[in-house]
Amino acid sequence: MVVLRFRSRRPASRSHVQLIVTAKMNDVDPQAWLADVLARIAEHSVQKLDELLPWNWRPLNTQARQAA
Repeated sequence: MVVLRFRSRRPASRSHVQLIVTAKMNDVDPQAWLADVLARIAEHSVQKLDELLPWNWRPLNTQARQAA
């Protein structure tokens, strides 16, 4: 068994803070965004992953209304 270890010079907590700050900078509620992305990402198309970025993200119910 091969175990890969990735070493980063910055702690994981800094990455979490960056996600939160990026969402806030784009006028997105970080908690709502992250919860929605985590719920959708497994079934989301790889070609459309950019839709889940904070600056492109729209809640799922908003997208459904726009498609109708």
